Amino acid sequence: MRQQIPERLRRLAVVLAALTLTSCGGETLSLAGGGIGGTGFVSGPIAGFGSIFVNGVEFDVTGADVVIDGRPASEAQLGVGMVVNVEGSLSEDGTRGEAHRVVYDPELIGPIGATPQADQTRPAILRFPVFGTEVEAESGYTVFSGLAPETLKAALFVEVTGYFDEATGRLRASRLSPAAGSGVGADVRLVGLVSGLQTDAAGGSFRVGSTQVEFNGGTRLPQTGLRDGQTVSVRGRLAALDPVLVLAKEIRERGPIGGTGRASIEGLVSGFTGVGAFRVDGQPVDASGARFEPPALAGIVQNGHQVLVRGTIQQGVLMASVVENRSEEVEIEGRVTHVDTGTRDLLVDSGSTTFSLRVDTRTLISDDAGQALRFDALVPGDRIEARVLRDAAGRLAALRIERKGTGDGGADEDRAEAEVEGIVQGLIQTQSGGEFQLSGYRVRFDASTRLPASGLFDGQRVEVEGTLSADGDLIILAREIKDRSSQGDGSGDGDHSDDGDHSDDGDHSDDGDHSDDGSRGNSSNDDENEKTFSEGENKPKAPARDHAALLFADLSEAVSATPSAAFRSNTPGTAPRIPDHPSAQEQAETQVLAQPT
Repeated sequence: MRQQIPERLRRLAVVLAALTLTSCGGETLSLAGGGIGGTGFVSGPIAGFGSIFVNGVEFDVTGADVVIDGRPASEAQLGVGMVVNVEGSLSEDGTRGEAHRVVYDPELIGPIGATPQADQTRPAILRFPVFGTEVEAESGYTVFSGLAPETLKAALFVEVTGYFDEATGRLRASRLSPAAGSGVGADVRLVGLVSGLQTDAAGGSFRVGSTQVEFNGGTRLPQTGLRDGQTVSVRGRLAALDPVLVLAKEIRERGPIGGTGRASIEGLVSGFTGVGAFRVDGQPVDASGARFEPPALAGIVQNGHQVLVRGTIQQGVLMASVVENRSEEVEIEGRVTHVDTGTRDLLVDSGSTTFSLRVDTRTLISDDAGQALRFDALVPGDRIEARVLRDAAGRLAALRIERKGTGDGGADEDRAEAEVEGIVQGLIQTQSGGEFQLSGYRVRFDASTRLPASGLFDGQRVEVEGTLSADGDLIILAREIKDRSSQGDGSGDGDHSDDGDHSDDGDHSDDGDHSDDGSRGNSSNDDENEKTFSEGENKPKAPARDHAALLFADLSEAVSATPSAAFRSNTPGTAPRIPDHPSAQEQAETQVLAQPT
């Protein structure tokens, strides 16, 4: 680990109480509370600028050290949707901060290995491999910067930041942009599970997905070594294309944070055995004493679920005080009809219903070119696509908003689609259909709804897909209801889509003490991974579906809706020797990229 401590960290040692953070390599770094409050760290996506907003914290980045992919950079090089780690001084309530360091490390930099394909059940999702890791890029969620979904093609070098799912080996893209380099000799990054590990006195090799990775005595390795099943991040150079070969300069393991202190991490759940034991972005979490927002989340959280966890690190475990749902439930596309800059509310006409959306400092707002927008840049008449969930207060809260360009889409594309998982409550069934409560929504179904083969019953865990409407309550007019009572799809209804209900297939990472930090805040310049922290009106216009008016003629009108209330070290060394200039043969190879197998 570096012995020199950045000057900004030294300046923190001037106030009240020390916050001691210990690397897994054994070195102790003492940081004191200072500035406008206590020292803390945040790991999450950049939601906006004018300062930067990460996990709801507004950070002043004046004078902050910015590190991008291991190199010194500037604030101007940061972009909305980048998943970053921020270290700095925080206000007592954790809503404001002064950033001392901002670290951005993309998960993938490399060539698209095959022509992107639209998901069969969710066409807005494009899937494609980069070094064998399947990337999910989704319109309305992924920020496309410098390219558009239709321009993605095999052999295009891209940079991807987002959330890696240990259970499936997929990466959900938060931001997608062109890579700076391309071809043999380019700097690349990859993330995934180690397999086929072989070692000898000079080094060794392994595979991540379909990509062969080689390392030698000059490669920075995890202090605990390498093993099959490990989740690692690799920084290196592309040595060959057919077959794909990466020579590693640095290999890091995604693991727990060392030391103690407040922490805030957004990511995907893995290794879930109960609310008292799971991981988020490789960090062990104990949420047995946490408040879940919304409360129903405690009963449905599972592998693949996206959450934001706040709490304190104790002996390498994040003891959660709050767990927030960050898996969006509703997609709304339509026209803005009203903007309230005081309350930060939007009214959006989806074609059949006008919805009130709450916008806060965690809402990522951008245009269709991937540029960040302030809330006051939205005006009536703007066409937007929003990813939304129901918050703890029962309102629709926007996670991400993309403002469409002029002429991009029309009223015929207006929609409000819901995909919600939860526990069936208050089920009423009739010969023509029925309804029930689910995670604060009222779900209605009829003869056209595809139901699970097992039927429906109170206490059943289900996933509902349909159209969102409103009649005082938020109502989902269900097209399909899937049984999720057991691991996997227990409905027997032929559901073949990947719906995020993943069982942990072997707990690939060691939850013990890791010296390596392969999580997002790492860089070759900063061995310490600082991934720690401090802390409606829905107005119906018309039925959302043609048959909606026919639903529940025989149901009691009295049925009411009740909303559910790091620090690690590596041994530095010399990077593998790779020609600075590709040979003629290598230049020819860059013209044709073999698809990963």
